[in-house]
Amino acid sequence: LGSAILGVGVAMTMPAVLTLAISRAPATERGSVVGTASLFLDLAFGLAPVFLAPIAAGAGYPAIFLASSVVAVLGAAILLATRSRLIVAPQPAG
Repeated sequence: LGSAILGVGVAMTMPAVLTLAISRAPATERGSVVGTASLFLDLAFGLAPVFLAPIAAGAGYPAIFLASSVVAVLGAAILLATRSRLIVAPQPAG
């Protein structure tokens, strides 16, 4: 069950981040925005385990799961508090 939830979350990360990124970019810059967002998502998913593994080894997995839960709850709280500012009217193409 945990793996399924993780898989769905990771699968939905890319479309969500790209939608948010291009909603704020002019039509002429959307290609650059998609490339930059993709690059940083790849770096995050590729490098985070390398840097977090030693922390997990030292602090233990329960501490890492607790810290991850706190970060997720804080992120959700920030999203809910600022969601009215995140909704942007679509820009006409061209």
